[in-house]
Amino acid sequence: MYPGPLHLFGTALSAWNATFVLAVLLGYPVLRIACRARGYPPPRYLALRYLATAYGAAVAAQWCAYLVDRHTSVLPAPEMSWVRYYFDPLAGPKTLYGAVLALPLLACTLWEPGRRFDYRATLDCWTPPLCAVLAMARVGCYLEGCCYGVPAPLGVAFPVGSPAYHRHFAAGLITPDAASLPVVPTQVIEALVLGGLAIAALSALAAGRRGIFPSTLAAYGLCRFAVELVRDDPERNVVGVFSVAQWIALGTLAAYALWRQAPGR
Repeated sequence: MYPGPLHLFGTALSAWNATFVLAVLLGYPVLRIACRARGYPPPRYLALRYLATAYGAAVAAQWCAYLVDRHTSVLPAPEMSWVRYYFDPLAGPKTLYGAVLALPLLACTLWEPGRRFDYRATLDCWTPPLCAVLAMARVGCYLEGCCYGVPAPLGVAFPVGSPAYHRHFAAGLITPDAASLPVVPTQVIEALVLGGLAIAALSALAAGRRGIFPSTLAAYGLCRFAVELVRDDPERNVVGVFSVAQWIALGTLAAYALWRQAPGR
């Protein structure tokens, strides 16, 4: 676990950002495999379209964090330019649901709509790389020490300097030189579920199934709703009885139920 910055090739990156960059690089071959499994011809300049979509999804996740997370603001700090604050995908925190919700629009506008364009097939092909990138992002959360769970006897203790350490030290639960209390590794749980969803989506593509994106989104919504029950980081915002992520999960599940009832889906 690396709560401090990593110095790579003369650049200081947080553990989360370093993992995110790696996740984006690994997502491209997953997209190619998904297109091959689906038998869907990819458009021209696939690599550039993939990078543009990944960039847009990352920025959407960042804007979502500015809107819904605690201790964030829709306005940049005086020392940071608005261009970097809004458009540098490594400049701020991320709320992963922002990327999930932005993908349908990005896939539609950047994939090359035209004579051969099949919107549902495009979303299905994007489902495995989306899940794979999000799974790696949660590994980054684990390395960073954010998005942690409630204290648990068989949990994971995070080192001095991590968000969990600061939370528990401020509450007087640990000494200054001790690691955090053991907590539920919610990041690992979500990463494993997302990795499983990526594999399941690839298998469904190879089997010729359709409607993989909404089904996967509903499955992720169920997982995310459950994981939020044992999250304990103060950055997650709560509205009423549920966190913002849980409300979004409920919304996606309701949309999935309506989609299931739609004729000719």
